[in-house]
Amino acid sequence: LPARELRQAALQDFWSNLERFRLPYFTPWNAQTAICGRMKLSTLPFAVAAGRDRFWEAVGSFKGAILAGDELYLTFRDLLKIFDIRQCANLLPIAELSLPSDSANDLLLRNNILYVSAGTGGLRIIDVREPRNPTEVRKVDVVYAAGIDTYRSFLYLAGWKDGLRIYDAAENGRPEPLDRISLDGPVKDVVVRGDYAFAVIDGVGVSILDLSNPRKPFVAAKYPAPNVVRIALAGNLLAVLEADRTGILHLVDIVNPAKPSRVTTMRSREFSGPRDIAATRTHLYIVSSADRGGYAHSDLKVLQITDPKNPRIVGAVALSSPETVTVGRGFAYVSGMELVTVDITAFQ
Repeated sequence: LPARELRQAALQDFWSNLERFRLPYFTPWNAQTAICGRMKLSTLPFAVAAGRDRFWEAVGSFKGAILAGDELYLTFRDLLKIFDIRQCANLLPIAELSLPSDSANDLLLRNNILYVSAGTGGLRIIDVREPRNPTEVRKVDVVYAAGIDTYRSFLYLAGWKDGLRIYDAAENGRPEPLDRISLDGPVKDVVVRGDYAFAVIDGVGVSILDLSNPRKPFVAAKYPAPNVVRIALAGNLLAVLEADRTGILHLVDIVNPAKPSRVTTMRSREFSGPRDIAATRTHLYIVSSADRGGYAHSDLKVLQITDPKNPRIVGAVALSSPETVTVGRGFAYVSGMELVTVDITAFQ
């Protein structure tokens, strides 16, 4: 069969399986027209990709993608890839930089300097004033570099078993180590919002740190979620995504981050095998990949959270082995074995 007919058959099978689950809160979304562009990133056989997935599940699945102006910066194994995204149907690779490491995990762009947390490869610092000619200018050696975020002139680096590391980044591109904080377990990601940092602790949950003294943050609160995969911030909500026999989504009120309050917990096979989550104020975007009832499902789900006590799935699109998702400019950019641009203007 032609490729187009094969895709249509796969989508029909996808929707029929959703009907088989009889989800009362599900509203179909025109998945065929939602995909604006796609580009293959890997020709690796599935067995090799599965091995890589198992490693990512062991240390956490990190975002590895960031939007800035007309560019998308994407970490793909030990590479940094930069794309021109002005035309969603024609994503244009404009640069590539090798980052020798076991994995390039998270990205932070600050004052034309790109910080890449590259696992055992350390913290890599790249000058991207000219996106078509990225230049690595420095490397900071650490035991392990996972998630990274910034607050004022400080960097916070999730160091896995090495805890949470703090750097003074007042001099652009030259972070100076200040302190290291041990938390309740391996720190696999960190997200900063306002005067608080949300640290993802493997096997434990989320520790919320007060940054009123950014050189000496302290734990103000904790939210238990032992199987946490990823977190996202949506307005005054903290979305915590867990992986269990089903997918688990916690929505937590953080109007006062020092006193987090659970709003609801949603369990659903529809996002079992969760990989990543991104958020706007009104919607969550979850990519997952799992075997559900004998059927292999890999997709992007869209959840409406305007009523956080009753989140509901309002859209889905079948994809090929998605791993990460980031949103912006009216699109969701999903990467895995391929890079896919999905039009999400219907949800904005």
